[in-house]
Amino acid sequence: MSQTTPAAPDEAADHSPKPASPTFFSHLLDGLNSMIPFVVAGGILMAIGFAVDAADAMSYPESGLGSIGQVLYLIGNSHAMGLMFAVLSGFIARSIGGDAAFVAGMVGGSIAAANGSTFLGGVVSGILAGYLIKLANNKIRIPSSLQTVWSILVLPVVSVLAVGLASFYVIGTPVSWVMEKLTSLLSGMQGGSMLLLCAVLGAMMAVDLAGPILRVAYFFAVAAVAAEPGVPQAVMAAVIVGGMIPPLGMALASAIQKSKFTKSEVVAGQAAWILGASLINEGFIPFALRDPKRVLPSTAVGAAIGGAIVGLTGTGTTVVHGGLFIVPIPGAVANPVGYLVATAVGTLVTAALVLLLKRPLPESARSETQTP
Repeated sequence: MSQTTPAAPDEAADHSPKPASPTFFSHLLDGLNSMIPFVVAGGILMAIGFAVDAADAMSYPESGLGSIGQVLYLIGNSHAMGLMFAVLSGFIARSIGGDAAFVAGMVGGSIAAANGSTFLGGVVSGILAGYLIKLANNKIRIPSSLQTVWSILVLPVVSVLAVGLASFYVIGTPVSWVMEKLTSLLSGMQGGSMLLLCAVLGAMMAVDLAGPILRVAYFFAVAAVAAEPGVPQAVMAAVIVGGMIPPLGMALASAIQKSKFTKSEVVAGQAAWILGASLINEGFIPFALRDPKRVLPSTAVGAAIGGAIVGLTGTGTTVVHGGLFIVPIPGAVANPVGYLVATAVGTLVTAALVLLLKRPLPESARSETQTP
């Protein structure tokens, strides 16, 4: 970056780069990223509780302490996953409207958990709370002498009232109907239809450099897990497998034939092993930016095949993140062999296609460190 002569303070302010405005998806991701630890912790504890006490884990006694399996299941289900919709809604609201929107968002998410609108209800109530506070702060001018009363008393009460009433009378019924239809649709999908859905979701995780297409697929799968906590979901497994395959495939390809990659790509490939295994999809971006015409089709095909194997083998998972590291956890993955096979086959297909399409680079090109 070139150096410039320092400008006067007002001039520097005029010409300094302004941060990009958050996108709608970034608000949703703030909520989703905040919710994921609750879902992961809750899902794993539920799985361990179920592994310890089988079906008895779900029957906590009305009085006294239950067994260790029952306690673990209760902690995971009621006290970790039970908070996920409030956390989702609260952090979406805060991302949009600032700290003042957090309380109304949390209340809206809590109502979503109670009235059956669950994941989508939490998203809608968070958006409503965030934009309601943002509109109020932008349009209503409060004297400085009343700012404390406004922020501590008026704004929380009015926003919670508005979002709460909307959650009960406007959001609840239609959104809970949508969630019921989603649950019944996924429950009724078998054979070819589930295979096709999982293949499409897998491909969506590999075609747009961790952009909006990937996020739509991930949101859909998380909604399925949230709709039936503790029930292994094939769509979630397909999304996780599809997200791991691009970085793992590029890591494998760059390790097999280094002559077809720049030296910086070979280094990126070494890191992509752990990134891919951890479901950090961005590990394949350096390869896709340099050669999108060959890399993106290869990763999409490999991820689609991995997703299809998930659908074919009846693989599913109760957690929403973790990559390969969830496999040893009892009960976290239904049919872990199918999960591993889907990941391995998709990785091999991606690497094979990339190496088939790419040609060896001259030594001068291999030394490049910048993408063209």
